[in-house]
Amino acid sequence: MTYYVNDTHRMVTLLICGTYADATIYAAWANEQLDANQIQVEAKCHALIKSGDELLGYFGFSIDTLVDTLFLMLPARSRIHSNMALIKTLIREPELSKRQCCIRERKSPTHYSRLSNILSLHAKWVSDLSGGRNPMRLLRAIRGDL
Repeated sequence: MTYYVNDTHRMVTLLICGTYADATIYAAWANEQLDANQIQVEAKCHALIKSGDELLGYFGFSIDTLVDTLFLMLPARSRIHSNMALIKTLIREPELSKRQCCIRERKSPTHYSRLSNILSLHAKWVSDLSGGRNPMRLLRAIRGDL
């Protein structure tokens, strides 16, 4: 079954989750940041939230702060500015293809896969340590092909 993490005051859907447990984790996270109870797990979908920064704001981040924080955990060779710029471009402009974003940031399109795998691995470690709060899940809510 599909569960939706919804802002019940604004009537928008933040995330779509495959399990109730996952949806509950993200609803609790957003409610902690908002110091409220307006984020609920529901079985119905509202209009999807439009902006990446707006979505991340529910969880205490902006695109810049989340990507910068994620990159702090990566090995030094992956922590270069051009990699951060590529991920930020991918998130800010989800209508562009991955290839277009890579070209815009002067990266080989084949470079993206390794970077994505490293980010996913480190985000999983964060999730394991934080009780399921995977930051890549938030980025994938903005751009599904990350």
